Amino acid sequence: MKSGFQNTRATLSRTAAAAGRAARVACHIERPLPEAAKVALVDRNIAYYNARGHLVLADAGKAFFNDIFRETPVGGSG
Repeated sequence: MKSGFQNTRATLSRTAAAAGRAARVACHIERPLPEAAKVALVDRNIAYYNARGHLVLADAGKAFFNDIFRETPVGGSG
C-alpha cells in the first residue's frame, strides 16, 4: 500500500505529464518539447546548448526577442 506522499507524488507526476501533452497539443507541437526546441531554435541558430546543457539564446535570438517585446508608445510607430 502506498503512503499519502507516494500517492500525491504519483498524482502530480501524472498531472504534469497530462499538462505537458495538453500544452503540446494546444501549441501544435507534435514532438516532445526538448526535441521541438532543438528543431525550432537550435537548428535555426536562434539558440544553442551551453556546456551545462542549458538552452541559451544566440545573438540572433536575443535580437528577435527584443524586437518582439520592444515597448512601443501608444499611438506611436516605434
